[in-house]
Amino acid sequence: MSLNESSKRDENTDSDERFMALALEEARKAAAIGEVPIGAVVVSEGRVVAQAYNRREIDHDPAGHAEHTAILKAARRLGRWRLSDCTVYVTLEPCPMCAGLMHQARIKRCVFAAYDPKAGALGSLYDLHDDERLNHRFEIGTGVLQEESSRLLKDFFKDLRGREKKPVVCEDIHPVSREEVAKRPAWMKAPALAEGTLTSDVVYEGRIFNVEELTVQLPDGKTGRRDVVRHQGAAAVLAINENDEILLVNQWRSALGRVECEIPAGKIDPGEDPRDCAIRELAEETGVVAGRFEYLTTFDTSAGFSDEALHLYVARDLEQGPANRDEDEFFEIQWIDFEKALDSCLNGQIQDAKTIIALSVWGHKRCRG
Repeated sequence: MSLNESSKRDENTDSDERFMALALEEARKAAAIGEVPIGAVVVSEGRVVAQAYNRREIDHDPAGHAEHTAILKAARRLGRWRLSDCTVYVTLEPCPMCAGLMHQARIKRCVFAAYDPKAGALGSLYDLHDDERLNHRFEIGTGVLQEESSRLLKDFFKDLRGREKKPVVCEDIHPVSREEVAKRPAWMKAPALAEGTLTSDVVYEGRIFNVEELTVQLPDGKTGRRDVVRHQGAAAVLAINENDEILLVNQWRSALGRVECEIPAGKIDPGEDPRDCAIRELAEETGVVAGRFEYLTTFDTSAGFSDEALHLYVARDLEQGPANRDEDEFFEIQWIDFEKALDSCLNGQIQDAKTIIALSVWGHKRCRG
């Protein structure tokens, strides 16, 4: 063997171990939620494009094998069903279903850690990767981190056989100090409602937000799934001039397919103070600069699926300056009497949540003096 061939072989071995270690991390996630600890990653050109772990029990899905799910994710993310440049790393030898999917996806290579003498289809019971009767064959690699994978499986089944089912105590999931509990309002002191996060997977990374898929432990000890939008947060401004008029902007909202009438707002940059964000957005969108900024309130925009918090401010002593909008921002600015703006909320002409909340809270605050 030449020196170059030896060096390349060592490099491949290092890469295989590195990616198999990631697959083992996925397998541990499965064990944490009571699934058979098998994990998989799909790699294309040295980059992980998908990862998954067993979810058959929690999803009631007979096809919920780690490598099966990872291959489907990879195809969606790459935008093609042919994965001829991809290697699948999985902690246990694939079964006939998953090996068949690898054949259908035209994968280049499969590397697995431990053999499965009861169901393995890449050497144990069948050789689906190297069957001359099929129109695609692929390479396999075996034994990578085999000991670690085998130990994880053995420990899981040993624990499963000796495990006694015990009720879950929610305080053990989210331990908090007595001081923290004492500061909570009475209606928030409900530990029996707490859910503990067991696993978290980022399924989408976007310019504005990310989406995570959570596996949670419910108060009764069972598990559930939550899709959560992770958002940096935003700030909005209720700008009021000396004539008691409100500054509103008309802006096309693609999600709704229509123009929305709303107060100026924008996303908080990482590390940015919400107040600074409000000042910046007001100036950039409308050119208006305020002499006074007053905090109004903060609310959760969509607590059922998003962690976005929106901070509201009131701006007074206004001066008009030049706007500095982004290239993809187009607005129409209008000033509306405060009472007329409130009426527009009541009759449905204004449907934007932050605008309705800002007008309502400010109106209530003014009535109380």
